[in-house]
Amino acid sequence: MEIKWPDHLQKAYFFTAITGLLMIACLFIFAGIIEYVRGAFAPFHGFMEIPNVDYARIVLVGISAFLIVGIGFIKKRLLARERVPVIRDKSVFQFSFVIKRLVIASVLAYLFSELIALFGLTLFLGTGNVFNYYLFMALSLLSFITHFPRYSHWEAHVAQPSRPGYSSGR
Repeated sequence: MEIKWPDHLQKAYFFTAITGLLMIACLFIFAGIIEYVRGAFAPFHGFMEIPNVDYARIVLVGISAFLIVGIGFIKKRLLARERVPVIRDKSVFQFSFVIKRLVIASVLAYLFSELIALFGLTLFLGTGNVFNYYLFMALSLLSFITHFPRYSHWEAHVAQPSRPGYSSGR
């Protein structure tokens, strides 16, 4: 039986890319909500007093930087070839296993990228300072741009042979 893995790969990539684009759109929806709140509750000073907000912002920027760098390590770990079972006949199972790993790695990257924007949204709702959200939105967009999957990378990853010596019974 001839396996048409490019068809499966293209479908998985399409739905994964659409998911990422929708999550990026959420950043702009958050910005719209923020502008609405600022206008509806003008002057908006936040819902609570956050002591040492500057330190909180610095800590969250540090966590965001850690996440941006960490996403790359997580993706490399998830996509490590030694974790893929070796099946001699290139069956559907092996291709679907690799494709699922690619999808999971991409969705995790989206999740952590969106989390960065949620840091800013939380700070804005607490303090009323719109700079907090737009700073973290920019960091989130940087993370999305850096870690958005590329179809050529997916093709290369699927075409790469598995490492010998791994058994699926582990």
